[in-house]
Amino acid sequence: MMPMPLPVNNNWLEWAMSYVEGTTNPDSQSLADYIKMHETDDVIFSSSEYLKRSVIKKLGDYVHLDKQEIQDFIRKIIKGMRGNFLRSASAMLTSVDFGFSVTEIVHCELPGGSIGFCDLQTLWPKSITFDIHRSGPLKNRLKWIKQWWRMGKQWEADIPINKAIVMTHGESFGNVYGVSRYKRAWPLWKMKQVLLKAYVITLERYGCPLSIARTGDPNGKVNINGRIITTSKYLTEVMDSLSVKGSLVVPMGTEIEILKHQGGPLGADFLEALQWINQQMQLALGLPSLITGSGKVGSHSLGVQHAENFADIQDQIGEELQESILEQLVRPLVEWEFGPQDDYGMFLNEEFDPEKAAALAKVAKDLSDAGVVDMDKLEDVNFFREEIGLDPWTQEDLQSLIDRHQSFPEMPMVQGNADAPGQTKTKNPDENAFSYAGRRRNRARARRELYARLSRSLTAEAA
Repeated sequence: MMPMPLPVNNNWLEWAMSYVEGTTNPDSQSLADYIKMHETDDVIFSSSEYLKRSVIKKLGDYVHLDKQEIQDFIRKIIKGMRGNFLRSASAMLTSVDFGFSVTEIVHCELPGGSIGFCDLQTLWPKSITFDIHRSGPLKNRLKWIKQWWRMGKQWEADIPINKAIVMTHGESFGNVYGVSRYKRAWPLWKMKQVLLKAYVITLERYGCPLSIARTGDPNGKVNINGRIITTSKYLTEVMDSLSVKGSLVVPMGTEIEILKHQGGPLGADFLEALQWINQQMQLALGLPSLITGSGKVGSHSLGVQHAENFADIQDQIGEELQESILEQLVRPLVEWEFGPQDDYGMFLNEEFDPEKAAALAKVAKDLSDAGVVDMDKLEDVNFFREEIGLDPWTQEDLQSLIDRHQSFPEMPMVQGNADAPGQTKTKNPDENAFSYAGRRRNRARARRELYARLSRSLTAEAA
């Protein structure tokens, strides 16, 4: 039998073939412009920060369903790193702004001889150059990363692939530089710079009315406190002082006309254009109009649709982040410590919608009152808890709640399955949680234990 020929990868990019010392970023705009947009435009900055913050809030804790020791190992490393893992993950999301991000992994030896990481440092994107493999099974995959100082004129450093997390946003056609979300907003931003200046000038002109002076002989001479100057220069100085002093004295034969605003909305056309540009820039960054403002016309159903569209964008960016961390950070650590695995775990996607939770709670009460569901039944309770985004209860959790509510009906229906005195304390599954959701669960656990202790105390007093 003839051996099967290896498949040929024909994905050759013109920009990837034209340069020997690394590939160049094919983005038609420069990173310098993107940086300026981020640092100077309030709408772009706030929209970008809002998008990244919402993605980070949904990043849950690392879990491994098959091997608890792997889960505990990774969680302890993440929780024990210098700084804060969520802030480091947020820095990786600068790939949304610039198309890509490179985060250097600072490895270290852990107690007991294991290899982990102590820090994650995202590098300035303007200093980074990529190159890709031109042939072989890794063709069009990342080959090396270089960091330059002044574009290689003074200093450069090679960053090994296994010591970095490279996150590419919107990767297509093998482009490791990705595509910045700012690219679509860039022409709008350029328009805004022009219109904003015109709008401010309009307000300034009519806030301090434009004055026109007419004189018979602009080249004539005028004696001003012993200083002989031309009439035109003198009138120019006088007119410029109007915005501050508000009064003037001029030679005979000079006519002064002050142009005043004739009423109506001042600069309304400029303002409307600027508002449209801001809205379109937000849309380019992924924020539908009803996410950040109500707009002139809207409806509840339209707002819900916008929220769902925004959630899809959040999920897309969140998946890019989670896959990058899993493949380039978690997987090497797991293989070094435990060897190759069939499964390398995942990060939970945490989401809690208060409006949805309130609506489902009302539905659950109505269905319970109608006898359709039984809220004393574990399956029914967990159905609604999972729909809301909460962890499922055990039968002991539910029974503890039922017993306490029957004994003390005036107490709130808050689950409290704390361990009784003298019993071995159960392990907290969120002991090494680092996500916002994990912290919230730890606070809720502490609150439940507090309620349970109060419940035991009241029960003992009643007995």
